Amino acid sequence: MRLVRGDAPLARHLALATFVLIPVTFWFLLKNPGGVHDLAGPCLLEAWTDVPCPTCGGTKVAWLFGQGRILAALAVNPLVAVALLVLAGWALGGLMATLIPRWRRKIEPTPGDGRRLVIVLGGLVLANWVYLFLT
Repeated sequence: MRLVRGDAPLARHLALATFVLIPVTFWFLLKNPGGVHDLAGPCLLEAWTDVPCPTCGGTKVAWLFGQGRILAALAVNPLVAVALLVLAGWALGGLMATLIPRWRRKIEPTPGDGRRLVIVLGGLVLANWVYLFLT
């Protein structure tokens, strides 16, 4: 997988929409600090099996990010926290690529990238699940 010059308009437009939605989401979560648990509801997997799902605490992570407490968010659920950081970076990149066209890039996959991506992401989800189970 490599970055090459070119434009990926759909990815850029989705990044711009995300760039707008992230602050709106944080604003909403900050305006409702006491009811952050009511927003998400109970985790069904944890309610039925007493085992947390890999994304348990995701709403709380977003709420902590909105307060600027990144280390606390990482402690609650590292996978969701890192995913939010990546999402924010992607959204900022989409904004910059829209404003400065010479910064536009697209991902060019190479053979075998799909399999490697599934293995890496599956390993990250499994590691996060073990972390949540042990904490």
